Amino acid sequence: MKVNGIQLHGIHPRLKKAFYPKYEFKEANIDHAKHKTTTGGYKRVKGSMRLGRGFDTAVGQVVRLLRKYPSLSVGCFLEARRLERHESKLTAADYRTATRLLYRRNPYLRMLLALLIEKKMLPIATQVPVKHGGLKLKTWVDLVVYDTKKNKVRPIELKAGYEGYLEKSTRYPMNYPFQDKPDYPLNQHFLQTATTGELYTYNHPAPEIVGAPMLLIFQTAGIKEPVIPKWIKQRMPQMLDVLKNLPD
Repeated sequence: MKVNGIQLHGIHPRLKKAFYPKYEFKEANIDHAKHKTTTGGYKRVKGSMRLGRGFDTAVGQVVRLLRKYPSLSVGCFLEARRLERHESKLTAADYRTATRLLYRRNPYLRMLLALLIEKKMLPIATQVPVKHGGLKLKTWVDLVVYDTKKNKVRPIELKAGYEGYLEKSTRYPMNYPFQDKPDYPLNQHFLQTATTGELYTYNHPAPEIVGAPMLLIFQTAGIKEPVIPKWIKQRMPQMLDVLKNLPD
């Protein structure tokens, strides 16, 4: 994909090339105290490594129904009795879709919806394409919500799995301007979330209403909601400069 003659690249390979080119999963099983690689590796919990298209589709259907029927609430997709009150307002096809979402019992979907209710956030869009010619980047925002407490729209990055190695790094630190930080997956997720947030704000017609991006990591025990650290925000200008000047 090109914008004004500039070739755009996916966010994952560009961030890896710029900031953690030496990271590999097998190399992340290192005991830093002894600098010895462990045998084997961390087991990937079955069914928890990818949210998958089914999850993306389900979230998209929830968003579509909420936008089409303002009387619906997020809780309608968690409690049958709440959904049943709206049966007469929905078309037969949409009610069947809503019922399937309710009874599918997708654990990730239920985790997400429960969290949105707790935080008073309304999902408004999924898989939103964003791009930036200056940074040579393109990607999709997994989920956009309206944060009623802050009166802001917020992009959310969704991840799953990484159980046992979320903070396991190789012996190498990340590259400038993060050369004092380990290259483990959590820091990689932080960089991706922050960069996606920059792209979303850049593409939004009213950037002043865009709030801070969020990172959610789904695991078997629940959702982790790590806060993007201050050091990423402080070094964002240097980070963006690296991406602008990264060769194709």
